[in-house]
Amino acid sequence: MSEAAEEKPVLQLNRVIAAPRERVFAAWTTAEAIKVWFGPESCRVLDAQVDLRVGGEYCFQLSTEQLGEIKVSGRYQEVTPPDKLVYTWQWEGNQN
Repeated sequence: MSEAAEEKPVLQLNRVIAAPRERVFAAWTTAEAIKVWFGPESCRVLDAQVDLRVGGEYCFQLSTEQLGEIKVSGRYQEVTPPDKLVYTWQWEGNQN
């Protein structure tokens, strides 16, 4: 198998948000904030766990109208407050 075929897909998002960097970073890394804003209107965050350190894990338990209960989890690969956050992303549960 070629090296290219073994690589996992990568998604990189860059956005400009009219808010202080510290506030945006906290919104992505604080369980209480994630419960308030994460997901579309048809999605509710039932629980959010955050271990904010390189190698630490996060897990969000969600309830959605279309998919029922699902989880999003991953591991933090780079944590540089408030400038950079790099993490993996994995869906668990019903993903029709």
